[in-house]
Amino acid sequence: MRKIAIFAEGQTEMLFLDRLLQELASETGLAVEHAEAFGGASRARRMKVLKRLTPQAHHHFYVLIVNCGGDSKVKSDILERYHHLKDSGYSVIIGLRDVYGQFRYEDVPRLRSELEIGLPMTDPPIHLLLAIMEIEAWLLAEHTHFKRISSDLTLERIQQKLRFNPATDDLERRWHPAEDLDRIYKIAGVRYSKGRANLERTLDLLDFGFFISHVARRFRDAQRLIDVLGFELSGDSE
Repeated sequence: MRKIAIFAEGQTEMLFLDRLLQELASETGLAVEHAEAFGGASRARRMKVLKRLTPQAHHHFYVLIVNCGGDSKVKSDILERYHHLKDSGYSVIIGLRDVYGQFRYEDVPRLRSELEIGLPMTDPPIHLLLAIMEIEAWLLAEHTHFKRISSDLTLERIQQKLRFNPATDDLERRWHPAEDLDRIYKIAGVRYSKGRANLERTLDLLDFGFFISHVARRFRDAQRLIDVLGFELSGDSE
């Protein structure tokens, strides 16, 4: 069984990754486990299982997705558990965090360089990826889902009301994509928030096939994520 570990900044990323994996894996036999890391500062970091699937004979791939509860925890949680993951047979480790809050768009090259410091140069490889400025930029770019919220949410109306076009603009330069998503939804009288029920509604409306084939190409790190996961789920080895 091929094993993949993904450490994500928060719940939004964890739920998005779960849906993406289901689309990429198709009929390959996939088991996904969710966990949450907590603690630190005054007590040791621990992990709590949120969703467990006992691997069965038909499962060819097992993916652990960890909600790290903050962007600054992604790298440190990976490094803290790296040797355990290696000993447990994981073939690749991925970290996904955003940029919004602590950094500006202009800071991204420096952030990338800092993230590479201290990473093990052995197998399994670690891929640290950025959703710039937030993962909601990727949701904005899957613009076909707006019409599934309301027929009123055409690209023309969004452009007219908000002065940007999710289909053509550079969404990594949007300062607060989650706010942009909420502003678009409000045109149709609904809201976007990071609450679980609200997130799942949005994820239910996304076309992940379109995301994989078209949207990811607009984002360097989204495409890297697709490439790494697609390669791993194919069962190929380097």
